[in-house]
Amino acid sequence: MEVLAPSIEEWRRLFELVERFKEIRSWEWMDFMDVFGVQDPNTGEICYFNVINATGEEVNLYGLGVYVGDEGLASLLDIIDGRYDEDEQFYRNNFIMIQITPRKFLEDEEVEIIKKLGIKFRGKNDWVSFRRWTPGYLPRTINKEEAEILLSTLEQAIEICLMFKGRPRLKQKDKALVRMCRKEDSNVIWEDKWVTLDYPEEELPVYDLKDYIEKGINEINPTKSLEEWAIDFFFLPGLVDDEEGGEPYFPYAGVVVNNTMKFGINLQLFKYSKDNRMMYTQDLFINSVDMTHTLPRRILVRDEDVYNALIDIAQLLGIELMMVDRIDLIEALKESIRESESEKTEE
Repeated sequence: MEVLAPSIEEWRRLFELVERFKEIRSWEWMDFMDVFGVQDPNTGEICYFNVINATGEEVNLYGLGVYVGDEGLASLLDIIDGRYDEDEQFYRNNFIMIQITPRKFLEDEEVEIIKKLGIKFRGKNDWVSFRRWTPGYLPRTINKEEAEILLSTLEQAIEICLMFKGRPRLKQKDKALVRMCRKEDSNVIWEDKWVTLDYPEEELPVYDLKDYIEKGINEINPTKSLEEWAIDFFFLPGLVDDEEGGEPYFPYAGVVVNNTMKFGINLQLFKYSKDNRMMYTQDLFINSVDMTHTLPRRILVRDEDVYNALIDIAQLLGIELMMVDRIDLIEALKESIRESESEKTEE
């Protein structure tokens, strides 16, 4: 399906709204943890916002993070909770970033749009960028659908930013003020309510566990060992071309190691999909059993998704499944891969 770009008038209105956001300078009284929401009148989804204020030695970056719907909220909470380290979170971000930034950080496409609009910025650090971050991909310029979401919610978001000024009660831990809407004839009526910030309920894929065991594990006929395995997933830093003609993406790597004997068992690469992530784990596990013809006594995992994908299987097979904060052997592998990629980049 063809992805449409925003019209020139949509771009013009977006830049006008961000100019208003710049003028109120809400980053002087708000920070990343001051989360609030606005319901999109067109889709009914809630967009969660936070103000970006990144102070560095060379430049200060300001802006808004916009987290759309349940998937956006989950990504925001991952960041707030520190679920992933900084390197891993880069690949998992799921939001729209509106950033006030130096021109050198803009893509050529963004500069061309600004030139077409005839917009002049006051200083070298005053340029505006609209980027869509999607898990497993490099950030890109927003499309028409994403522009429409911003056009439907930004005005209300700016008003809420002004409400935060001098009103400390709006800063509540684990809660957010959300501006909900309802339509009456051709009018949109806005109402504010408090919501608890929590991970959205998710329907996990349903699979026939008995069929999985009988047609998978039992056909392999593995022996039970006393060894401990560790299973983990992470993104690799090098982009690969999409065989289906889509955008290049970062491979999602599944790794199985023998934590007792300290050697690798299996490495598989996937094109990340939130909907398929449970299946990736189960495929990786059954392929590793097939390769070794053994079942481990215990499996270590550090990610909740991996744990949830394996818990029923592990219980049925009599394998202990344990959540840990860190798997040293896999962390060493990840560090080695990152150093290798860094050396390639320097060359």
